[in-house]
Amino acid sequence: MEFLLSSKWVSMTYLEAPNRPNQKYWTTEAGRKVLRLKKDNH
Repeated sequence: MEFLLSSKWVSMTYLEAPNRPNQKYWTTEAGRKVLRLKKDNH
């Protein structure tokens, strides 16, 4: 998960509180581009 966050492919709802119980993650635009490239190559 740290790699995805540091690569800015995934982001968190509560950046200031990463261990918050209701923390959620979502795919950023950069992450969606990576997924599209992977899909197109297979």
